[in-house]
Amino acid sequence: RAAFVSPGRQQYHASACKAWVNFNGIGVLAIRASYNVSSVTDGGVGIYTVNFTTAFSTADYGIVAVGMQDDGTGTSGMHIDNDVPPTASACRLDSINAAGSAYVDSPFNGAAFFGDQ
Repeated sequence: RAAFVSPGRQQYHASACKAWVNFNGIGVLAIRASYNVSSVTDGGVGIYTVNFTTAFSTADYGIVAVGMQDDGTGTSGMHIDNDVPPTASACRLDSINAAGSAYVDSPFNGAAFFGDQ
């Protein structure tokens, strides 16, 4: 049975994506498209911090992130930094090479965030 969920109700449900971003992380960092992301800051090679327009109620939200390496050496992985845990207002993501041995800038990065605001 199908049920209608109004946008006003869905917006407050924890299952709805509350923020997402698609950005270029090589050279001058540039957001291609986003929702509820005020900026992405460049913290050095392969280090990005996604800043939310509207903060989450806690730092306990779900994160899905991807990155793509473009130099022919393999794909990169995007992960949450162990030393800098997410906060309600921002999340640091690191891009590493396929071997997991070095940070790398990535031309295509995407992340989606789910939780309560």
